[in-house]
Amino acid sequence: MIHIVDGQTDSLLDVITHQHIIDDNHKKSLKDYLETFDFTTFADKKYSQHLTKRNIVIIPDEDGQYKEFIINESIKTRESRGLIAEVYTYASYLNLKKAKVINPQTLTEYTPSTAVGFATNDTEWMPGIVEGEGVRTFHIDNHTNPFALLKRIANEFDLELRFRVEIDHNKVVRRYVDLLERVGEWRGREVELGRDLAGIKRKEKENIYTALIGLGPEQPAGSRLEVLVEDEKALQRWGRPHPQTGELMHLVGTYEPQTSNLDMTLEELKQYTRTELNKRINETVEYETTVQDLEHVPGMENKKIRFGDTIKIKDVKFNPPLYLEARVHTLERSIVDPSRKKIKLGDY
Repeated sequence: MIHIVDGQTDSLLDVITHQHIIDDNHKKSLKDYLETFDFTTFADKKYSQHLTKRNIVIIPDEDGQYKEFIINESIKTRESRGLIAEVYTYASYLNLKKAKVINPQTLTEYTPSTAVGFATNDTEWMPGIVEGEGVRTFHIDNHTNPFALLKRIANEFDLELRFRVEIDHNKVVRRYVDLLERVGEWRGREVELGRDLAGIKRKEKENIYTALIGLGPEQPAGSRLEVLVEDEKALQRWGRPHPQTGELMHLVGTYEPQTSNLDMTLEELKQYTRTELNKRINETVEYETTVQDLEHVPGMENKKIRFGDTIKIKDVKFNPPLYLEARVHTLERSIVDPSRKKIKLGDY
């Protein structure tokens, strides 16, 4: 069921029941935090008048909670089956891009919690579950917005963002920003081609590094900090032997954190460089697959797969045979047909 809510007052306008939802697709991505919900319904019903820009739609997630979206576009066409409306929406948290302008300034020694609190202050969102430790100093050189700052905070603390809302009497009463060690979990879920795996596509990207030289901001005198960060497992996987010594050679590059913090310590530079190296190791291969959602088959309720989860995939017909452990980076699903689910994998 889709609830339609007034975009200014948050009051309930109408609902769209499942039999009036012709098609729908809920998509979310871990890589860029983009989330959309697009659906097709009838344009000549009582609720149709409310399918206008800036009104809000609320849908259920897979675990009984709710997701909030803002209507961005509504297209009405006449077809053989009647007057049809195609509705395109985006997650309400993306409005944090427009919530306020954050002026250039320095946030000195902020914890994850205080950083999220600063970014969400004077917006409709508030800090929720905040994990992680330590402090960071943020030099904001240019005008920015809360959403961009939250992504930067997550990146610098090596944490992940999650946005959620609380509903009371069909109305959003609270909006939370969580900052987590990891979205999703390992539930013991293994899928196999021919059983609950309809097909799998492998995409390779040639952008592998096994070591990075981190370069700190240049000092007035021209000097700068430099640190080498290596990954031994990546070296064993991708390195080639030196022509004279036979020792494995790193695939090495340089990295300069985007900051004007002239007081950066060697330990801070090492942490930034390690975070960047982790990304460059894991983004070389992407798998896209369609999974049959067995969670709704009686007796198989434990077979759930959620956004951000780690799963194992088995395909003995791949050459060589594929035994893969990876995370769900992108998930597409239907709120009408729970068995229709498509995922993209990363961090294999």
